[in-house]
Amino acid sequence: MHEAPTPGELSGDHLTLDEYLDDYYARFWRTDRRGCWKLERQQTFRELDNPSWEAADRGNWDEAVAFLEKGREDDRKYQEKVHAHGFEFHRVRIVEKPYSAYLIWELNSLLIRHRHGERIRVLTREALGELEAGQPLPEVVVLGSEVAYRVIYDATGLAAGAIRSTRSGTVREWAAFIRRLFEQGENLTDFFAREIANLRPARSG
Repeated sequence: MHEAPTPGELSGDHLTLDEYLDDYYARFWRTDRRGCWKLERQQTFRELDNPSWEAADRGNWDEAVAFLEKGREDDRKYQEKVHAHGFEFHRVRIVEKPYSAYLIWELNSLLIRHRHGERIRVLTREALGELEAGQPLPEVVVLGSEVAYRVIYDATGLAAGAIRSTRSGTVREWAAFIRRLFEQGENLTDFFAREIANLRPARSG
């Protein structure tokens, strides 16, 4: 891929998890037309209070899929609400082989969101090239022109808080960087059909 320099380190206010979630949701629905840009890099997370992920983590794939299907209508309504507010949600999902149990589950979940309007593309670790010469890219989400967050996770993959920046230059640089990755990515539907559709996650514990 054509490589562009990674923006400088995202620095700013350190937020606890509760502070981050409160701040994020207070701002989300006033995101402007620049939209939401999310970069997702880690290959394994923990999703507390998510019955589909919990079922997959127990090794019960049929139950996990049933919960995903049960939530399909809620996902559709959520995406309609996003569009009604005049912006789009863009996500770049970095993937690497061998695909983790979490990633297989997540891509099944994201495919539903994608089909209802969330714009999701996939990039392989190899496609990043020298962008990760020093260390993996961070988990970053940008809301319009207002704010950028670097989401922090603990060693088990559980969200622990975030670093928030409202500096216009930082927000603009990270949005532009994620957009460039998005433009290089593969449509989730195509990637899923080729790489994920026939896979089932193994029990992780």
